[in-house]
Amino acid sequence: EGRGVEEVITEEERAVDRAGVYAGLSRAMLVSKIFELNDTMLETASSQFHNAVTQIRALNA
Repeated sequence: EGRGVEEVITEEERAVDRAGVYAGLSRAMLVSKIFELNDTMLETASSQFHNAVTQIRALNA
């Protein structure tokens, strides 16, 4: 309970980023990485959806 905010954030960061991959990145860089991953995930989901629709159409033909 006597820990400061900085210590808690550091512990949380260590729990999430055990390898220290993102430790040196700025907040802006992290936000950019999040948007990049979001775009990639959206593109992948869209592609998988279109593949599923194509497969269903092929089965119903």
